[in-house]
Amino acid sequence: MKKVFVDTGAWIALAERNDIHHPQAGAIADKLNSENTLLITSDYVLDEALTWFRYNAGHKVATEFAVQVMTSNVTEILYIDEIIFNKTIELFRKYDDQKFSFTDCSSFVLMRAHRIRQAFTFDSHFLTAGFELVSPI
Repeated sequence: MKKVFVDTGAWIALAERNDIHHPQAGAIADKLNSENTLLITSDYVLDEALTWFRYNAGHKVATEFAVQVMTSNVTEILYIDEIIFNKTIELFRKYDDQKFSFTDCSSFVLMRAHRIRQAFTFDSHFLTAGFELVSPI
């Protein structure tokens, strides 16, 4: 089964109709669904998305989003353990010349560990780190 990592911005763009990437996110989601793709995300990405929803759309929207992702049969959540955390620190320190967030680095480490090459994101840092971005076509 094809696996694609879903980043914070993609979750937000899917849910927020006013997001500049909303139409493209919907097209990508439709494509991935038609290809029976397993959506992979992380607890750190969900933390970012839940926090964004809480402050920008309200507590109810944030909790509904959490339940939807956690109960979805097409989404798998990867959790940061001590080994991944330490590798993330190493990567974060290594790329002091890039503006990678700590969560970005954790995503890169998880993607490499799980051999995931594609990301559903609008963040060019994933390209910089050597991953492919999913396009709607």
